[in-house]
Parts: sequence; C-alpha cells; structure tokens
Amino acid sequence: MIELYRPEWKQNKTKTILYAVGFVCLFTLLLVLFSQLKAIVPPALERYAHGVVGMLAAFTTTWLFLRYEGKTFRQIGLNWEAGTIKRFLAGTVAGCIISAAMVFLQVVFSGLKIEPVDSTAIPVFILWSFALLPLAFMEEIAFRGYPFIKLTEACGIRITQLTIAILFGLYHVTNGWPVWLAFLGPAIWSLAFGLASLLSQGIAAPTGLHVGVNYVLALIGSQKGIPALWTIDFPGNASEEMLAANERFGYTIQLVLLAICILVTEWLIRSRYKAIKMGNP
Repeated sequence: MIELYRPEWKQNKTKTILYAVGFVCLFTLLLVLFSQLKAIVPPALERYAHGVVGMLAAFTTTWLFLRYEGKTFRQIGLNWEAGTIKRFLAGTVAGCIISAAMVFLQVVFSGLKIEPVDSTAIPVFILWSFALLPLAFMEEIAFRGYPFIKLTEACGIRITQLTIAILFGLYHVTNGWPVWLAFLGPAIWSLAFGLASLLSQGIAAPTGLHVGVNYVLALIGSQKGIPALWTIDFPGNASEEMLAANERFGYTIQLVLLAICILVTEWLIRSRYKAIKMGNP
C-alpha cells in the first residue's frame, strides 16, 4: 500500500480506527441524503439509482477526506490502470466460482431442488443484473478504499480486516438486515473482499469478486429488485427438522468461509513480515 498518512497516526491506532469509523458514518449519512434523489427515478430503476447515488456518496466522502489531507484519488489507488479490467474480470470469475460452489453444496447436502423460472427471460435478467456493478463499486470505494488503506498503513492487516468487517456488518444492519445475518453474511464476505484488495493492491479485484458473488445470488433470487432465473426449494413439503438442518448447513458454509479468510489473512501477515525481515517489503 502507498505510504499516505501522517506519522503520528501510526502511533495512535485508536485515533486511526475512529477516523475510519467517521468516514463510514459520513458515507452512510450522505447515502441516506442522496437517496432522496431516487424519488425522480422510475421505481423499476431503483437498483440502478441506488448504485449511482451510492457511488456519488462514496466519491464525495473520499474527496472530502482527501481534500483535508491535500491528497489525490491516485494516491490511494482510485485511478484507471492498464490492468484494471483484467483484475476486475479475474475477481468476477473467482466470485462466481466461490458463490456457485457454496450454492451447489447447499443444494446437494440439503436435498434441495433447483428449477428454472419460466416467467423470467435471460435478456431481462441480464438487463437488471448490470445494476450489481454500481452497487458493488459504491461499497468497495467506501469500505476497501480510503478507510481500508488508512487502517492498513496505521494498524496493520489484522486490525484492518476486523475493523472493516465490523463496519461492513453494521452498515448492513442500518440497511435493515438482522444483526446475526449481517455478521454471518456481509461481515464474513468483507474479509474475502479485503484479501482481494490486499493481494491485488486496489479495488478492481474486490469489486469484481463482489459482483461475482452477488451475480450468482441474483440468479437464484437472492438480490433485491433483480428477477431470478432459478428458484431453490425443497421438492415437497419440508418438515421443520429439514428446514433447521438446511439453515444449519448454510451457517456452516459461512463459518468455513470465515475460517479460510482468517487462515489466508494470517498467511499474508506472515509472508509480509518475512519479506520485511529479508529486506524485501
């Protein structure tokens, strides 16, 4: 990551964390304010409109914080590069594979049945699914952009991953998610998006990963405002025991993802520490 921040911030981790929290709070506030603009957009375009106003809120928040420091977007990696599309596409493919594997395991081990939705045409799904790009991009700017870099520079990878995951979970709680679901879902995925950011040194790869994950979920009707191509359900009347077992298996998959993210994060920390000791940071 680019050395961007004042030396005293590295000596005060609490201050740095509060600074990142303030960034996310301002982004959320601006998102709420800018969302009033959606009233002039047809309801059918709400997902697109939310993504656009979200990007506006994220860029505005970033600009305000960078202006305070006298820095530029380029200094935190928010600029177009030759490899931007390549990293985005790689992240998208990875997100689709990971999410599809998780859905497949859920279907196979829980005895679920997946069926096509006759009322949804593929071109219609594609049209609405493009809204996933601005929706993912706005969150990656807000959470894996400025505050992520600031925390990484001042507090290290471990604290950064934990702090941003908590903030990402709480952000989803403010959007109406139950607390337990926000932390079993988005907060855990935040660790995966953070790893993509750390490994690729930017937000193109995590944005792609984010889009890929949500794209697969949209296919099965798990994304608001996007018509599904398939539905997943039990082939017959499911007992309460079957429903509970299916729910437990879903939690288990998420906890496995959490364990993998923690292990990879620790491996990355050790690798970078080893590189620094060898004089090759």
